[in-house]
Amino acid sequence: MPVTVTIALFGAMMIFGESCVSPVMVSVDTPFERVVEASGTQSELYLKANEWMVGIFRNADSVIEFSDKETGAIIGKYLMFGQLKPTGYMAMTLDSRIFAKIDVRVKDGKAKLTISPTGKWQYQAGTIYNYNVSDATRDMKAMGDSFAAAMQKDVKQW
Repeated sequence: MPVTVTIALFGAMMIFGESCVSPVMVSVDTPFERVVEASGTQSELYLKANEWMVGIFRNADSVIEFSDKETGAIIGKYLMFGQLKPTGYMAMTLDSRIFAKIDVRVKDGKAKLTISPTGKWQYQAGTIYNYNVSDATRDMKAMGDSFAAAMQKDVKQW
């Protein structure tokens, strides 16, 4: 009987691609914020911010959920990392997706970006859960740099 249990446990580990190390639950407790001084009216900066969000939202999981040109607000859900991965076992999937709320506020001469990863997620090196807090921090900083550059660009007339 113990041999059967051992084989079953080993088989389950092989099917799900898990190692003997348990995943760690991690989260980003402080949202990333970036305020950018930029020339332009609220309307001009709103258009730049909207174009920036459309450019970084490259898949169907990342969406603009709310936008209001009058108040200068754009809010969206962004897929920072991960995927839904079928296991091939009983139609199950592994979900390694990590989302963040992206909040952009603009007014005359300024734009503010806030990135807040939502909830906790699993981290386990060498698996599909290989995304930790320093990875998230690096990616949020890169998004902040990209946002700042987009806000500084001249508006092209067509």
